[in-house]
Amino acid sequence: MGKGTVTTGIGVLIVGLIAAIAGGLALQDAARTAGVAIGIVLIVVGAIMAAVGARRSRVAAPAVRAASGSMGMGSDMAQMVATIASLPEEQRRTMLRARLEEFAKLDDASRKSAMRMMLSAGLDLPEASYRNIAKTRTQLVMTFSEGTQMKLMQTHIAVLMELPEAKRMKEMNVTKSILMELPEDKRTMMMGMMERLGMHMPM
Repeated sequence: MGKGTVTTGIGVLIVGLIAAIAGGLALQDAARTAGVAIGIVLIVVGAIMAAVGARRSRVAAPAVRAASGSMGMGSDMAQMVATIASLPEEQRRTMLRARLEEFAKLDDASRKSAMRMMLSAGLDLPEASYRNIAKTRTQLVMTFSEGTQMKLMQTHIAVLMELPEAKRMKEMNVTKSILMELPEDKRTMMMGMMERLGMHMPM
């Protein structure tokens, strides 16, 4: 729309110039005055249309770039998650801790968006690969302060509830198996926190 408006505006401006010149060459005073006046009006209108069109083009360009970036971000996230899943445990812990710390610093909307991309990408992996991530993530969450734990788990559960049923069931099955491997005190703590957040995990 922006480029079309610029082109139309330039066209009107050119017509205005022609009208003004033709009016200036008219033999009769009335015709000369009318021609020049019409020409000036068209020049002004054309200039305004061109300026508005150029402004729309500048506004639209970042939006197009952002949309392209979002599509690229999805594939980048999938690759990153697959890489994390295949790393040795210590490296996976380091990378996941960095991600969780970043998520905890974000505002609610940004954290939810980032965690949705990461969780959804993880659940696209084979279950064994995703389990590597989920197990390390669960262990790491328990090392944070209670406030940070609640923040991360609340967002995780909110995101999970919005995913397709197949992904929700996959997450529930993986989580259940991971909880069963935790020491009883840790399992009780995690299950209690999940229940406070509205997620019940029958064992």
